[in-house]
Amino acid sequence: MVGKPSATTLKPRSTVSLAKGPKSPAIRSVAVVSNFDYTPTARHVLEREGVADLFETIVVSDEVGWRKPKPVIFERALEHLAIRPGEALFVGDRADIDVAGAQAVGMASAWINREASALPEGMKPPEYEIRDLGELETILRD
Repeated sequence: MVGKPSATTLKPRSTVSLAKGPKSPAIRSVAVVSNFDYTPTARHVLEREGVADLFETIVVSDEVGWRKPKPVIFERALEHLAIRPGEALFVGDRADIDVAGAQAVGMASAWINREASALPEGMKPPEYEIRDLGELETILRD
C-alpha cells in the first residue's frame, strides 16, 4: 500500500515509477489508505495527479467511518486486496498513525521520514525508514 494524498504531496514521477516499473515478483498490488474527510476530494487529488489508475483500491476514512490508526481502515484495504497482513508493506509519513496502525494489524511498515525525526517515545521501529518515496524501489526489489 503506497502513498496517501492527505499528508503527503504526491510526486507522480516516483509513484508512477513504483507502480509501473519493474517490481519484485512478490508485489501484487498497490493501494491508497487515506484519512481524507471527503472521499470525492481524495479521489480527485489522485486523478488530478494522474495516479488514481495505478492503485488497485483506494480506501478513504470517510467511507470506512474510522481513521488511521484504527485497525478497521487497514483491514478494509487488506480485504479489498485479498491479502493477509503479513503479505503487505504499508508506507506512510506519520509514525504515530501510519506505522503504529500498520503494526497493530501485523503489517510491515516503511516510514517516510523526510526530516529524519526521532521516532515517538515507546514506539516500535518500522521495518524500513526512508527519506523519499523513490527509496522504495530498492526495498521492493529485495
